[in-house]
Amino acid sequence: MVSPTGDNGAASPAGADDEAARTDEAGRPRRRNRRVRTEPVPGTDPKPTPEPSRHGEGENDEQLKRDVPPHWG
Repeated sequence: MVSPTGDNGAASPAGADDEAARTDEAGRPRRRNRRVRTEPVPGTDPKPTPEPSRHGEGENDEQLKRDVPPHWG
């Protein structure tokens, strides 16, 4: 009678082939992708127009120059 166990008498785990597929070359567990993809809501624009710029170039420069900590004296 042939035993289902290996040479050392221990049974191989049921998912041994699956385990090999879930590890990388170094034997570490392969990282799973955790990103979820969902379909867009019906009626949304797949390519929306870009937002207009909110501030002009240099608009806030003078305020930033005046705002210094008190210890800068």
